[in-house]
Amino acid sequence: MDLLYFTARTVIVVLVVTLAMVFAFLVVADDIEDLIARRIARIKFDAIARLEDPRFWSLAAKGISQLAYSKMDFPADQKQKVMDDLKAIGDRWRPYVVALTGAQACQTPAAQGDAPR
Repeated sequence: MDLLYFTARTVIVVLVVTLAMVFAFLVVADDIEDLIARRIARIKFDAIARLEDPRFWSLAAKGISQLAYSKMDFPADQKQKVMDDLKAIGDRWRPYVVALTGAQACQTPAAQGDAPR
């Protein structure tokens, strides 16, 4: 009888502890989920707020102007290599872009010359 009583008491204690752990886990998981949702919403709001800030656009315009009117340039041989590499990349991936988008702007200059203007 003592063994049966001890076993029943042990099972009840294990069930109570397990239920308490599950409940605690669910409460903590819900709090973590709320924290993550609030953080994501704040990140989205911060990104939109930054885009609406005039300082962002003035900084972007300044950076574009610096790139457009910079006197810094590649040496001629390096510039030609970069241009050749970019052309090779364009030639390699152009058929995929055209197939995906149907964009005729991606055609080679020779193919564009054949098109009516």
